Amino acid sequence: MSFYAFNIAVKGPTQEEIASYLESLGEAGAVTPTENGTTVFSSDDCSEKNHIERLARAASQRFACPALAMHNYDDAILWYQLIVNGEQADEYDSCPSYFDFGFQDNPPRGPEGGNARLLCETWGAESLWIPLVESILRSHNVPGRDIPDFDAQMQSFLEGAPIHATFPPNMPSGMQSDILNRLSDLASSISKTPESYLGNPDSLFTRAVQMLPPAARDTFMAKFNNACIEAGVGEQAADSSLQSGFSDERERHAALAAALGLPRIVASLCGMQEEDLVPEGTIFVGEGQ
Repeated sequence: MSFYAFNIAVKGPTQEEIASYLESLGEAGAVTPTENGTTVFSSDDCSEKNHIERLARAASQRFACPALAMHNYDDAILWYQLIVNGEQADEYDSCPSYFDFGFQDNPPRGPEGGNARLLCETWGAESLWIPLVESILRSHNVPGRDIPDFDAQMQSFLEGAPIHATFPPNMPSGMQSDILNRLSDLASSISKTPESYLGNPDSLFTRAVQMLPPAARDTFMAKFNNACIEAGVGEQAADSSLQSGFSDERERHAALAAALGLPRIVASLCGMQEEDLVPEGTIFVGEGQ
């Protein structure tokens, strides 16, 4: 099932202030109750991340505060842009090669951008959380997510068995050879991918969690588990993430929310389309309120 979410976390203003301001702009969506000084707005406009970016910039400038624009694209990409006083301070993309990796000469790349120290300092998280946030941003040991899905023949090919491709009868032999060569190049690039990219129990994330003081570790795991449940990825997702990495971007988003103290709903809410998920006290603005 596809999942798309466009959210803004705003630190400072009250829920009522955010709701009133966004409604004055003609926006539609859900404004959650303020939690730990942070209010989340989930936009009903899931057409492009530029829209949520502009809203975050406008809200940050209007209230002279930090705003975090976040976009989960089909559970395959987590993107955020940190805005401070109306200006971009940081940007992150968990899978920058998602749209150009495949049958091209573009090997998979790990996450890009993201300043853990700046993110923690801006959101008021203590310095002990910086290594954990860094590990959440950098981890890319997600089995089978960034690498395209392959059928049984392609999987056999990657494991060294010859591939028996079936081509249209009128396809020129030169084109057939070109396709096979590109498949070979693709398999070669995957075979050279770091082991952590394909899944490594001894991941950065696991080590960072283990390094936390016991009380902080227990607090984080409890928040992470609750955020995973809220996000609909299952009550075992938090523990499995420590073993084999994030299986989808909602898990990464939930971990980031738990580490920064963001409302856990931020990893699951998608405007009024998910009205059954919103917490009590949520204010709906715009159409359908």
